[in-house]
Amino acid sequence: MVFKKITLIGKSGENFENAVDDAITRAEMTLDNVHWVEIVEQSVQIGGLNDREYQVEAEVAFEIED
Repeated sequence: MVFKKITLIGKSGENFENAVDDAITRAEMTLDNVHWVEIVEQSVQIGGLNDREYQVEAEVAFEIED
């Protein structure tokens, strides 16, 4: 088996878990054979007192078909 990894950034206004789900959902919608996701970095963009955007940088691995 051969795998390829790409980097995606998931975002959520709620929390890091939802940001991870955003990245995984997008990967599964556009890629076949997704096998795992590694979270590389987490960050929060602050737009104000009650305005936060949670972000995760995720490396997504999927199998390359023959």
